[in-house]
Amino acid sequence: MQQSRMVVLGVILAAGLASACGGGGSGGEGATFCQKWADAFCQKAYACTTAADRGTNGLYGNSQAQCAQIWNATCITTPPDGEIFDINCTGGAHVNSAAETACFNELSTITCDTFTSPDYVSVCDQVCTTGGGTDGAAAVADDTTAQKQ
Repeated sequence: MQQSRMVVLGVILAAGLASACGGGGSGGEGATFCQKWADAFCQKAYACTTAADRGTNGLYGNSQAQCAQIWNATCITTPPDGEIFDINCTGGAHVNSAAETACFNELSTITCDTFTSPDYVSVCDQVCTTGGGTDGAAAVADDTTAQKQ
């Protein structure tokens, strides 16, 4: 999560421009996941940060709804060359259902101290995958277990 929080400010305007121009984005299951994830992420962000904190970093917008718009845009817009978003469902990404379940479970149960920690790395970055393969339930379980230790 830390890396996407660092680069998201530079992409917010580009994502808005891409959406306005019809570029970027992802349809189907990726877009559906992105909207649900952005809503859940921002709900946690607003529960775990003060208004002053939200106003100083610019990552959470002026409202929880605007926060969700910002983070949904980063999830459905292809990052600029050389940048990576931890959670990105573009390019025909497949939604890993086991990781999706773990992601929403994490967002609903994570403590605010952990959520706001600069060292927090979310299991949600494993939801959108490219290429074939399995659902990766074992990898998600291993990653979730490692985070709790």
